[in-house]
Amino acid sequence: MKDKVKIFASSKNWIEGEAVRQLEKTAELHGMVSAIGMPDIHPGRGNPVGAVFVSDGVIYPYQIEVWHKDFPALLNVTVIQRIQLKDGKTGHVVLFSDDIELPYDKMILYYRLRFQIEFTFRDAKQYWGLEDFMNIKATQVKNAANIAMFMVNLSRFLTEQNVANTEPSILDIKIRAQTAFYLDLILKNNPEIAKVISFEELQMNLADIGCIHTQKKAA
Repeated sequence: MKDKVKIFASSKNWIEGEAVRQLEKTAELHGMVSAIGMPDIHPGRGNPVGAVFVSDGVIYPYQIEVWHKDFPALLNVTVIQRIQLKDGKTGHVVLFSDDIELPYDKMILYYRLRFQIEFTFRDAKQYWGLEDFMNIKATQVKNAANIAMFMVNLSRFLTEQNVANTEPSILDIKIRAQTAFYLDLILKNNPEIAKVISFEELQMNLADIGCIHTQKKAA
């Protein structure tokens, strides 16, 4: 442990014992190679501020408090490094909050929930008519909004199912459902078609014309 932890400071620097304890505690994390304290090291929220950490094979979210010229208050910033496992390319995600006491794990969770809400409304408007309905009465608006949100949840449920030989998107689901509806009407009026080719095969071939992801035929 002593080989991992180093503090660059002189006898003139006053360093709090809690900062040293946090530095040593952080050095115990899995994959941590070294933990280096700077002369201005001081206690943070679980990890010391004013320290540098080196890890091997593990990326830990990095959280700092910074000032910005365009904001009057101190900002809570979390930096996440993303690594593509296939080619090793790296990128960074920077999250901000004006809640200085907010830990990084909750900040990441809140951002995920925020984007989940945005994507839900995007899908409801883009695919399920939320921006198209012209209702003005409270009950009608409530029903239209609930139907759109229900279809978002249903479509996500269907896309997450591991259906054999399919990789569906929301557009694929709509196209396959529409194909099945109109094909059923056609076969009711022309039952002799079903004697030549099955409903399932006919639906797959017709739907594949408009689908983004075509259905893979079993070998």
